[in-house]
Amino acid sequence: MNYLSLQARICTLFMLYMAFAVLPLLGQSPQPPLPRRAPALASWTIQYKYPDQARKVNPGEPAPYFGDRIQTVIVTKTNGVYREQITLTSGKQYEKWIFGGSEIRTVPDSASILMISPPTAADPSPDYSDYGQSDFDGLKWLSPDKCKGTESYEGKQAFRFETVGKNAYLTTDTLLPLFVSDEQSSRTFTFNSPPTAALEPPKAFRDIIEKYKRGVENMRYHPVKM
Repeated sequence: MNYLSLQARICTLFMLYMAFAVLPLLGQSPQPPLPRRAPALASWTIQYKYPDQARKVNPGEPAPYFGDRIQTVIVTKTNGVYREQITLTSGKQYEKWIFGGSEIRTVPDSASILMISPPTAADPSPDYSDYGQSDFDGLKWLSPDKCKGTESYEGKQAFRFETVGKNAYLTTDTLLPLFVSDEQSSRTFTFNSPPTAALEPPKAFRDIIEKYKRGVENMRYHPVKM
């Protein structure tokens, strides 16, 4: 094969690449990206608001009570370990640790520590925090076709997503959430300074996990006979 023949073949391959790969993309708007996970070392605060909190109360009328609900969650993440510090609308607080495939939480006004089971068809386990696919709850509905463009939100440039009864804003630079709302609540996200050291679950939490694992192993080797 001479040099001119080789050069002609290269030109032909390049033209085919342009025709089938590049040219169809010209003139198309870039697809809006979907939310990213938080960095390996990160911290953020989620502020909850509920639709019924906006209802006006007449003078002399007692404020309605809607139960003790989550008001604020501070999430700290170091690699695969998460800590949630939760404040309820009553002011009571508790914390939750997610590590090693397990979730454990304290109980307000109590020394009790509880394990949280993953949701099942029989038990939805509403207190379970699923960090398996995303660091941010309530964003599974986001898709490129739900993006309505970009606009300023709280002084930051953001992608706006919308569907029936739901809204969300993601920053255009980090693709992290700023705001999410649905029919149950709205959540505002504020990102804090990242932690400088790895999270270490308290010993009491680690002991419960070890006790649970020993119990599972004991059941496996010494099954209960019916």
